[in-house]
Amino acid sequence: MVGLPYDWVVDDLPITLIDPDRPFSTSEMPVLDSWLEVLLVAMNQLPKMPEQNRIAELYAFSKDKIGRELGYPLKRALLDSALHSASVYSAVYSVRYLGHRNPTVVLDASFTPEWSGHPTVRGRCSITVWAVPSQQRNVTEQILVAEGLSILCRWLARTQDEGNAWRGSEHMLNFKIQDGSLRHSEQ
Repeated sequence: MVGLPYDWVVDDLPITLIDPDRPFSTSEMPVLDSWLEVLLVAMNQLPKMPEQNRIAELYAFSKDKIGRELGYPLKRALLDSALHSASVYSAVYSVRYLGHRNPTVVLDASFTPEWSGHPTVRGRCSITVWAVPSQQRNVTEQILVAEGLSILCRWLARTQDEGNAWRGSEHMLNFKIQDGSLRHSEQ
């Protein structure tokens, strides 16, 4: 029979693992002495996804719900694709899509100094995408994709390559659309 459970008792608690591809055999049931061994056995039985199909979820993500009068000027898939292509995905610890307008900025990135904050964010960046009026969403996205993402990715690469003095202080990159053109500034 295929798919019968493997039952083990570890620390007086019953554990059941099911392997649907192997026949049930009591002679194969290992004797496990700890929860760690159970976990390792279970992990080794999980199917492995091919590396090329795996995208690591390395950053925290949040997206506010918005009404029809607003839209986000950049799809997450476009942002992720640019980050992966430029090999700067790991430089980002957070991406937020904020559901209200910022009258001066459509996208910003902020570098957290290496001495500041939680160890998982030190020396990494957060990215904020601000909502824009719905009628401006498509044009804004076209401009960000055509010009802004390459600037953002170069800046993110720079945050990883700069020396200790630069990485010891906060830095910010802001993008705005002014008169149909992309403007960016560093602080």
